[in-house]
Amino acid sequence: MYGSSGLFRPVTVPNQNVGHNQGAETDEGSGVLRPVTVPNQNVGHNQGAETDDWQRKNSLQERMLHAYSNELFADVVFLAGEEEVQVKAHKYVLCISSPVFIQMFHGPLAQSTQKETIKIDDKNLEIIRVPDITPEALNVLLIYIYSEMVALEVDIVFNVLYAAKKYLLDDLEKECAKFLDDKIDAENVCYILTQALVYQNEQLVKTCESIISFATADVIKSEEFKNLDEQTLCRILQFDSLHIDEWTLFKEVLNWAEAQCVKKNLDVTPENKRLVLSTALYAIRFPVMSPSEFAAYANDKKNCLLSENESHDLLLAFILGDVKLNDIPFNHDPRGFVSCTDVAIYNTGPQLGIQIYGKHSIGFIIKSSARFWLTGFGIYGANSSVQNVDLTINVEEDEKVICEEVKRIKELYIQNIYEHRVNFTRPIAIYTGARYVLNVDLGTYRSPYGNFYYGNNGMMTKQFLNPKTNDQDGNIVFGPIPLANNNQKARRLEGRC
Repeated sequence: MYGSSGLFRPVTVPNQNVGHNQGAETDEGSGVLRPVTVPNQNVGHNQGAETDDWQRKNSLQERMLHAYSNELFADVVFLAGEEEVQVKAHKYVLCISSPVFIQMFHGPLAQSTQKETIKIDDKNLEIIRVPDITPEALNVLLIYIYSEMVALEVDIVFNVLYAAKKYLLDDLEKECAKFLDDKIDAENVCYILTQALVYQNEQLVKTCESIISFATADVIKSEEFKNLDEQTLCRILQFDSLHIDEWTLFKEVLNWAEAQCVKKNLDVTPENKRLVLSTALYAIRFPVMSPSEFAAYANDKKNCLLSENESHDLLLAFILGDVKLNDIPFNHDPRGFVSCTDVAIYNTGPQLGIQIYGKHSIGFIIKSSARFWLTGFGIYGANSSVQNVDLTINVEEDEKVICEEVKRIKELYIQNIYEHRVNFTRPIAIYTGARYVLNVDLGTYRSPYGNFYYGNNGMMTKQFLNPKTNDQDGNIVFGPIPLANNNQKARRLEGRC
């Protein structure tokens, strides 16, 4: 269905044999399209007006198609496409199918405007010029109007979609979208999205977004991704639901920029890459990259697209967090947070203990088909008011520190708040099979007012439901982590999936 390349291509209008997908023929030299009906219909196959029983033996649908296909009693003619191929029709049928045609033939403008006509076979027919609709697409549109039958083909579906929208044929528009739904895959979704945006079909745009989000890695490596225009690229980069890490996404965007430079006969330089990217560069979410990835890129002076000031501000954002993030023009929200569900992966009841200080750690491995981000953790308070407690936090992934920051809890008092939630500045993507360690260090802090509560080391969640499938397919493996002191493990981890 996709042709030799497996991809959708823009519609082109041949000089001859237009409408051949529906069995249509063009009178040689006349430019007149003589459409016939869709397969399995016993009307319209050049039976001619001389067939006396076509009105008595056929259904209403068949009789309508027979009249259209054999141009019986036509009183209007479309001049379709740039070549102005003639396609005859009937005002009455058009008017009862679309409010646009009612206004065209019977509205105020029709009464005050002189009608353009053409004489065909000794009969004056009113002209409707449609240079924006190909003869093939118009034939599909009219077959639908006359019979509510749809005969779509890949190479004309977008022009049919456009025509359906133009004449307010909502059901035909839905049929086109449904047809495309069945044809979309990672290889052609970028092209289909481009067309869906042109024709302003929101249903199709949403379908494309869904496919791009869940097959992001395959989509961005497709040839059609490299052929995107800058506006559609921006639209994709604005999707919050992309399932891919930002550094991998950015590398493919750089490949897109290189392809655009070649296409525009520009030297492949950082300056020209930034030129073709234009505003799309600001849709890259540099702050959600790992600090080491971004630092290595910013330090590559020969290839870095960012200015020194932009690189400097982003590096400060990694260090200062919220204080600096709001001052930079780059989005810092992690992707993939669409329809997320909060999940507690470690949970115990509070028990009153001794003074809690020093470093506390918990190690874990997620094994699940769900996608997770570590968004924070919870700790219990003291049995009396404790204020301004500073926590030094870091997260390790396979023994490599991927996040480090300091958080202050203004009041750590269990009687006011059962549990104190501490959120990371940027949620951390958790990958299945990797070993993570969360370290929380209270330093040498000791409460002069009483003891802290802590979680006991026993009641831990090892199975959880995947909120997207409602299946119990996830599990957590907790690793033994030696602590800096003899206190119990950290009490709770919070995540989203």
